[in-house]
Amino acid sequence: MNNHDDFVGAFKKLPNNLQLMTIHAAQSIIFNQSLNRRLASGLPISIPIEGDLVGRIDEKGQLNASSCVIAESRNLPRITRNCQLGRLVTTGPLPGSEIYVAGGKSRDIELSAINDSGLAEIDWRVEEIPRLSSKGTRRALVSNFTDLYIDTVPIAMAESLGERWNMGPSENSRWHPEGACLRFRFSLSSGSYATTLLREFMQCPLNQL
Repeated sequence: MNNHDDFVGAFKKLPNNLQLMTIHAAQSIIFNQSLNRRLASGLPISIPIEGDLVGRIDEKGQLNASSCVIAESRNLPRITRNCQLGRLVTTGPLPGSEIYVAGGKSRDIELSAINDSGLAEIDWRVEEIPRLSSKGTRRALVSNFTDLYIDTVPIAMAESLGERWNMGPSENSRWHPEGACLRFRFSLSSGSYATTLLREFMQCPLNQL
């Protein structure tokens, strides 16, 4: 007999990867809101301010989240220079049971994002499904790309373009069926999204990529 109140049982019916994706999505909401509010406040994202948690970038271009230190007045010039050289990077929160937030203005922004998202009381320990518990971590606010190449390519065959192309541009679309076909090639560090970088080149909404 089905138990309509068995929310945990219903959730367990999902594939394991989708269960974990739910946790990651909730964490990403906090990160994205923190980043949006920082941009809206006029604070820099690539240059640290006092209170920022700054982490080391390893030889593969990955953030070493365990290396994060707080930027203070005494070390801010040195940390700023290392951020400009790509050795360090400012970070934002992916909250969890052991994550700590930044200080100063950055702390206020991060806490407001957590509170307004309704997740302030979450301890991120999932007793019913322990493997979904998260200690939390930090994610870089900015990411570099390398090995960028842009080539013109032949226009694809009509039958390979799909229904969306055949329907043509909708209102406010930023593409044209007679436009050039370009191929972008680049390298990104793990955790960065190609669609986000392409949006900066194309200057269009994500749903048009």
